[in-house]
Amino acid sequence: MALRPAAESAGRHRLARRHRVLVGTLSVGAHLGILAALLSFHSDPPQMSAPEPPPMPIALVELPHPPKLQAPEPPAPKAPDKPPPKLHVSKPAPPQVRPLPVKPAPKASTAGMELTEAQLAGAATAGSGAGGGGECDVAHWLQAGLRKDARVQEALHRGALGPGSLSKAVMVWNGDWVRSPGEDGDGLAVIREAIMMEILSAPAACRAQPMRGLILISPMETAGSARLALGSSEWRWSELLVPRSGVAGHGIPPR
Repeated sequence: MALRPAAESAGRHRLARRHRVLVGTLSVGAHLGILAALLSFHSDPPQMSAPEPPPMPIALVELPHPPKLQAPEPPAPKAPDKPPPKLHVSKPAPPQVRPLPVKPAPKASTAGMELTEAQLAGAATAGSGAGGGGECDVAHWLQAGLRKDARVQEALHRGALGPGSLSKAVMVWNGDWVRSPGEDGDGLAVIREAIMMEILSAPAACRAQPMRGLILISPMETAGSARLALGSSEWRWSELLVPRSGVAGHGIPPR
């Protein structure tokens, strides 16, 4: 019985030794395999970069300064040109002109304007109904308006109708404004404009009524004072607003 345990112990020792041998063999083989793998791996050699070019030598050279430009000398002043000689030309003597004799200005007069006895006998007076009659007695309106016009009264007293005209009958319109000596334009300016303005204020129907013969207007209230005569064989009050002579600035267009 004592030999059996010794035999079992020897067997266990042998098995353990075999096991150690087998493990060592496997370990050595594994290490050899790893070593062989490492030896069989070929890595590519590192690529070498291109060689750098050699450095270029640089030398600093000092350039000479450019020459200074000299300003051109100014040209010498030229001698002034001699002025051309003056030509002495004698001026001709002015022609002798004889002065014209001065004519004296014409004196204002009522020649050709004052009515004759025959004309006065056939003339009607304002207020007698001959100036239009009824509601169109333009002659009466005209006479009343002239008596109230201060400019007309001043012109009459100043002798606008001529010397000694304050007691005469003077023609101022006979189909056209009668030209007064010494006045610019046809008729007496102040009296003519006042007559035209009074006629212009009358109704159009009254201005268009046909008239016949002369009418005497007394612009002053004093008895025996100057009278104004106007009219023709056949006429209308509206004709006094448009002078037939066409003098510029004379005449007021009817409304």
